[in-house]
Amino acid sequence: MTQLPEDDRQTVTRRGVIKAAGAGLATTGLAITGPIGSASAGVPTPALHTEGRWIKDPSGNTVRPRGFATASVDYVARSWYSYPLVPSQGSGLSILEWATSDQHGWYPNHVRLPVTSEVFTADQFSLDGIIQDHLRPAVDYLKVRGQYALIDFHLIRPYNDQGYADDDSEYEYRAGELMELFWPAVAEEFADDDNVIFELFNEPTLPAGWGTDDATIWEMWRTAAQPWVDTVQEHAPARPLVIGSPSWTSYPHMAVDDPFDGDNLIYAGHIYPANGDPYEENSDGSGPFDQTYGAPAEDVPVWITEFGWDPNGGSVDQGTTSDWGEPFREWIESYENVGWSAWCFDDTWAPTFFESSGQGHSGDWTLKDGSDQHAGFIKSWLADTRDEQNPEPAVADDQAPPAPTGLSVDRVSEISATVSWNSVTDEGEAGLLKYQLFLDGTRTTEVGADTTTATVDGLDPASTYEVSVIAVDAARNASPEATTTVETLARDEGQSAFVDQTVPCRIHLETFDEGGPGVAYFDTDAANQGGSTYRDAGVDISESADNRYIANLNAGEWMEYTVSVPEAGSYPVRVSFAGTASPAATVRVEGDGESVSGSGWQTGGWESWADTRIGDISLSSGEHVIRVVVEESGSNLDWVQIGDPESTTPPEPPETTPEEPGWPAGASDPDGDGLYEDLSGDGTVNFPDVNTLFQNTDTANVQNNTQFYDFDGDGGVDMQDVLALFEMV
Repeated sequence: MTQLPEDDRQTVTRRGVIKAAGAGLATTGLAITGPIGSASAGVPTPALHTEGRWIKDPSGNTVRPRGFATASVDYVARSWYSYPLVPSQGSGLSILEWATSDQHGWYPNHVRLPVTSEVFTADQFSLDGIIQDHLRPAVDYLKVRGQYALIDFHLIRPYNDQGYADDDSEYEYRAGELMELFWPAVAEEFADDDNVIFELFNEPTLPAGWGTDDATIWEMWRTAAQPWVDTVQEHAPARPLVIGSPSWTSYPHMAVDDPFDGDNLIYAGHIYPANGDPYEENSDGSGPFDQTYGAPAEDVPVWITEFGWDPNGGSVDQGTTSDWGEPFREWIESYENVGWSAWCFDDTWAPTFFESSGQGHSGDWTLKDGSDQHAGFIKSWLADTRDEQNPEPAVADDQAPPAPTGLSVDRVSEISATVSWNSVTDEGEAGLLKYQLFLDGTRTTEVGADTTTATVDGLDPASTYEVSVIAVDAARNASPEATTTVETLARDEGQSAFVDQTVPCRIHLETFDEGGPGVAYFDTDAANQGGSTYRDAGVDISESADNRYIANLNAGEWMEYTVSVPEAGSYPVRVSFAGTASPAATVRVEGDGESVSGSGWQTGGWESWADTRIGDISLSSGEHVIRVVVEESGSNLDWVQIGDPESTTPPEPPETTPEEPGWPAGASDPDGDGLYEDLSGDGTVNFPDVNTLFQNTDTANVQNNTQFYDFDGDGGVDMQDVLALFEMV
């Protein structure tokens, strides 16, 4: 269930944007914030397979998938999204850390990771970039957290040429083209990841029933999709594959008599209140879901990969826990082999688990846990069933790994410390899975078996801490701990500002404080490798025709900036970066006992600048020293912005005020109100106009023409304007 995930009219007409689901509701539940590195609530994740109607682990135990979906990976990757997908991509609590944390009460055994066709149609994305910078980190992180990853190609569109003839929407790519672009690359990348399961096609739409018998529709679907199934299994023969069906994945019953060819196949179903009430009976005494979704589970594996409800929802998802959710749970649990994935761990993609002050990218999220809302109910359901039908480790192993050796403190700041240790070789058969870190006896974070360093932040200046590390194998055996002492730095004295900076401000990184190496900055060598003569310092400052920036970055380097904060508050932090390396740089910004961090991406050139919001930092009033730390190299850095200054570079006043937008060509104003609702210029306001605005919201095309696309009248253009235009349609 998605909000404008792609250029897809059927997405809108069947489900709608479901209007910001949760906007305007009274706030309920607990606003979730939390420390980095919360403990995981995972399970062993050996490779799964199917036997008859069951999903099983290597020991033959039956496994029931239980979990939920996030918003699409490409949506979360946008710079304005509230939370990073994994901890390495930003500051604070990440989506997957939060969603798999026993400290926050979440107990799934898998997370569904949708990926939309935006990876092919949006300028800022590429499939390889999404795989390497987002899907790969997510899959690896979920393995460490003891979770399966269900990679869902989240298409919602016709599946053959006849369906496209019946659907008058405009598509840049047809389903077959997208399948041949997406699955060879994705299946090849994750072929050997035991914790990965694939979902072929989220919701094939047309042709559907509507006067045509089910057998004919199923045969058309099988004819179209069998080559796609073959492609996936050619590249990843060991990975289970979940297969949808026409009419928005509503035909799993047809798989009993006419299954697809292939191994380890599972059949999906999507169920919302519009599909009926679980307690209503058919003429034969069965429930409304039994014949379509329940009966096939007597013969083949079935996984309900989408369901949900909202008391304030639309025509598809409007329902309550008492009238729909509780009977649905009773129904699905009557089938021991039916897995489930609820929709959606997000504040925008309806029906949502959370509400916030602005969908998708604004403010802390608050769990919808009212008595008739689905998020709190699903959270409790997961907790109730967390020990049921989970897999066991692939091998029997009761031998714990040895304790890590060589634990040392690599670097410290006033508020953080980075430690490292020697790699551990597991002496049992299970194999090493991860390392867990403890701060003064409390578990704070965990990293994969191939990582032997970690940073603990949120510390106090001039303080002493005990940091411990243990090794954990795939059978969940834990080693003895290795322990060291960390002493954080006191606040620096004797340094001074190079330029006066008052928050909110944009800090150009070449303006680091006076004070010299070890005081105002740290660089891994004494010479300026950037070639600029702007400062007599070892920081690698480089120059272009109209800009200075920091180049030749190495992990561990840092620079400090003295700033004045007139008013205490929480300030957004943005970082400007450029580069062609993958992965791109990861930067941490520290100040007043807090820190935020985030990563960039490939921008196409070492002077092709992009910027991203990496989080918010709370600063008290007064003078502060801001430290910018390079956690991982891979980009050049231009500036760090703290707060939202009205103007970071005073613009030249325009000679004339434009009377029409400079983009897109041919856009028109049908009602003469000065707003250009018809972006396509075809004389009507329709869904392609909404999708054009959605795909370009944070590009210069739109941001340089805000007065023409500010449909909600707040002075800027963001996702609220997309929703406002959708309401007009």
